[in-house]
Amino acid sequence: MKLERLLSILIVLLNRRQVMAKELADQFEVSIRTIYRDIETLNMAGIPIMTQQGANGGIRIMDGYKLERNILTYDELASILTALQSLSTAHTLNQQPMLAEKLQMLVPEAQGESLALHLQRFRIDLSTWGKYPFLEHHLTLLKHAVEEDRIIQFQYVDANGTNTERVVHAYTLLLKSQQWYLYGYCTTRSDFRLFKLFRMKDIQLLEQQFDRSEFIDEANTEPATNSLSLSQPWNNWTAPENTTEIVLSFEESAKSMAEERFGVEALVPQPNGTYQVTASFPADRWLDCFILGYGPHVEVLSPPHLRDRIGALIEKMAAKYRS
Repeated sequence: MKLERLLSILIVLLNRRQVMAKELADQFEVSIRTIYRDIETLNMAGIPIMTQQGANGGIRIMDGYKLERNILTYDELASILTALQSLSTAHTLNQQPMLAEKLQMLVPEAQGESLALHLQRFRIDLSTWGKYPFLEHHLTLLKHAVEEDRIIQFQYVDANGTNTERVVHAYTLLLKSQQWYLYGYCTTRSDFRLFKLFRMKDIQLLEQQFDRSEFIDEANTEPATNSLSLSQPWNNWTAPENTTEIVLSFEESAKSMAEERFGVEALVPQPNGTYQVTASFPADRWLDCFILGYGPHVEVLSPPHLRDRIGALIEKMAAKYRS
């Protein structure tokens, strides 16, 4: 992509006094002739770049020319680079590593070592514990769909095991708690829906495109000229009206598991030797599975309706094994 290469060449020249054409050609995997054409394009854009032949020759920006590079402070650049490195762990089909490398070029050489130490101190790993090749394939298709405002068709298996065919306007890809989701307008349901990628199969990109601006109101977004903080439904998942406060009691044998999930300070010791935890979660089937995952080592103390529901599920499970 020429525009991206031009920007990259400019960043290199801003951070180095002089560079050889062959070095640029090798770095960007193009011919030397292409590099010289790119230099001519940059010159036509008003950036005075000089070329000098000979043993000590090379390509450089004219002495005295300055291009503002301090749009971001050192701390801001370090924070962005940390976020980009972390995001690159979510899946392999992204441009974050390349963008991170370009941004590092904006850091003066005197601060390069300090930046490297900063990036070693903070790391957020968004990758899953296992490898799922089909997930990368799905992400590739859906990335194209959301970037090109394409309509897609797929089979969806919901939490009840019901399989339906969906035709969806691919609006947004969402990564939350190591799970990928697609948010889009479902023509089958005539409404916006959130689809978990692990429940999608036979994904097809259709030729039709949709007009994203038509769905601003339906998608609960508010057009903003100076802000990226659009109001989206997933921003409200943890709002009080969408969650239920629960109180759990953990046995001593499950203390370490509870500490890993809720934090050491969240566990309140009780006179009977158990540990009590209060937390808020969306009240759905995920919560049932989450609680049951602790087996006989946890007890739901409140709310009563959740305690009754978990008790009924345990009875149903026990009946299967008694038979």
